[in-house]
Amino acid sequence: MTELLKAIQNHNIPLVWVATVSVIAGFLKLYPKYRHNRYRNRIFLSGFLFCIIWTFYFRDFFSGWMLSLLLTLLLIYIFVAYYAATKPVFPETSVIAHLENLVREGRYTEIEKQFSQRPFYIRSIPGRIEWDLLWAKKLMAQQKLRDAYEMYSELLSLPLFEKEKNNIRLKQVIVLFLLGDTNKAKSIFERTKQKIDQDKYYEILFLQSLFEERIGEFEKARKSLLAAVSELDNVKDRPLAMIYNDFGRMGKIFENTIDVFHYYRKSAELALRFKEKSLIHITYPNLVDTYLLSGDNKNAVLYLDKYSDLIDKDNIDDLLRFNNYKLEYARQIKDKILLLDTLSQGRIEILPKIPAQEQLVFEISELKIRWNNKCGWNKKLFWVRHSLPEYLKLEFPVRYRMIKEIFNVLLYLARTNNLGQFAGLFSQLWDFMERSKDDIDQYVLELPDYCVAERFFWEKEKAFLRRIQRADEPQINLIDFYEGMFEHLRNIKDTQLQHGNPLPAIEADLNVADECMGVIQAIRDIAVIDYLRKNMQKHLDNACRDFEKFQRHPASNEYIVRIARYALFLGDEKRAKEYFDDFVRSKISIYHYALWIQKYYKELDNEFRGRGI
Repeated sequence: MTELLKAIQNHNIPLVWVATVSVIAGFLKLYPKYRHNRYRNRIFLSGFLFCIIWTFYFRDFFSGWMLSLLLTLLLIYIFVAYYAATKPVFPETSVIAHLENLVREGRYTEIEKQFSQRPFYIRSIPGRIEWDLLWAKKLMAQQKLRDAYEMYSELLSLPLFEKEKNNIRLKQVIVLFLLGDTNKAKSIFERTKQKIDQDKYYEILFLQSLFEERIGEFEKARKSLLAAVSELDNVKDRPLAMIYNDFGRMGKIFENTIDVFHYYRKSAELALRFKEKSLIHITYPNLVDTYLLSGDNKNAVLYLDKYSDLIDKDNIDDLLRFNNYKLEYARQIKDKILLLDTLSQGRIEILPKIPAQEQLVFEISELKIRWNNKCGWNKKLFWVRHSLPEYLKLEFPVRYRMIKEIFNVLLYLARTNNLGQFAGLFSQLWDFMERSKDDIDQYVLELPDYCVAERFFWEKEKAFLRRIQRADEPQINLIDFYEGMFEHLRNIKDTQLQHGNPLPAIEADLNVADECMGVIQAIRDIAVIDYLRKNMQKHLDNACRDFEKFQRHPASNEYIVRIARYALFLGDEKRAKEYFDDFVRSKISIYHYALWIQKYYKELDNEFRGRGI
């Protein structure tokens, strides 16, 4: 520094440059934090401008007052540059604050209309980080998990500080967890958790609880959540609302109604305080459901009304989420009039305001609801038949998903000889389903490896299509055919386990059992029936063994009904009754589930409660 001052006093231009470089080098050596290129580049530019100013002054390009002005401007630049290394600056801050408000209010459709891409003037690294994190939050709320993961990955390619990297990696962990790549999520989690600052330790405990819950270690998960609450006990922040919500869910697993009500109410209170719509749409339905299942209909209605009052009638995303929940509520209380009124209300308030493709999806959702609840599905099916060309124009995979929902209805009608005027439509869709395998194969091939849950959805669809194709091959050896199908389902289970998903893996065993039961009821070949019964018993036993520690999990209710039905078919009344009673005790309405699950439940109900067992 002394050399630099001497150089300036003596008007020694070369020495000014050399001394400035020496000062910068010494500063970076003394303060390693500023070697990061977000700081370093700004420091080098400031040094360069400093030298240029003095060089031009020494060569008499301007006078002393101009020198003072330029040095003052340089100081202002240095201050702004230092601030901008870590935080966005105006005008970035203005549009980022606007986006933050829109995300908090749940106005996702409005966001997409206003911002087809990131504004061109968001150029700084901190500005891009804040913008992209908010955009990823929007994608998460919309269940566009793959897009959110890719956005986090793009952010990690930027020159980030260690704290920023760790924060984004933890967000990646949550997305991977939801995408079903649990082991990859756990690997990133284990590498990152040691680097997290103490003030963010609650996030580590929260994520730890998710991993523990996924493998069925519910007591450990509850302890981790309690520790997370303790970390945030004096900080009423948004993350605490989510942790309270998970604690309430954990209370359900342990049948601790005091904890369930206590933490769901605290979660709803915080969601309301922060006016965070994504949380409101989680916490209020959970609270209403809890009151319903406890038989407290008065408070259920009270909180449903409070939830309704929080809905912005000008926000299509708000209306859609509330309408979907109201349909669930109607199914739970078995109120068909409310269900039909809610469907009608959705057609008036929502359908005209959404894009054409989403309108097609909306119509199929209504068909599914009406079919599962046996109310007005035939008129809707006539409409779908008329609009089929529009559905066939959709891109894969939306096209397949929509056609499959229509096909499921027609397949049931065909099996009960009730196709009537829809026989031609059924034939057309049968041809479509047979041709869909190549589309699925190509889509799965292009699917990123981390999209585990989606990949296995399509693997199950392949098994479904094999069953469809078998109908066109009447001379096929049934034992060989089903051995191939069962091997495919066993591979699905094995790969799910490899990715750390023991609960979804159980479904593969149940799908084998379901296939066996359906075929046994339809054939007369004793050898094939014997083969299928043995496989059914084996896979049902496997499912029951693996399911034992997940029996209290909220996601397990459908499995309970299925296990009970398969056990009854195999003559194991004791096991069937035990599982059936578990479902009845849950007080969950069977009308939340697909028609074939409802059918299983009714058969069980007739067997056990109809006979007074």
